[in-house]
Amino acid sequence: MRKLDEFTRIKSPKIKIRMQQNIIVCDCRSKHFIEWLNKTDVDIEGWRDFKCIDGYPSSNIGKTLKEVKYGIMCC
Repeated sequence: MRKLDEFTRIKSPKIKIRMQQNIIVCDCRSKHFIEWLNKTDVDIEGWRDFKCIDGYPSSNIGKTLKEVKYGIMCC
């Protein structure tokens, strides 16, 4: 992810990544990815609409990746 951030800083026009139809399980395995999505300038098309279909804690299920409490994610 760091390399992708570095690449997009030097690339013009910015690249766009499409991830629709990917299943997102919100637990410790995706924690750093979700943190990165919330901080990066990389253009991930529609990521704010992605929802957790499963995960731990179960309180994250159904939430968008913007709403997820990644500080409490565990496996």
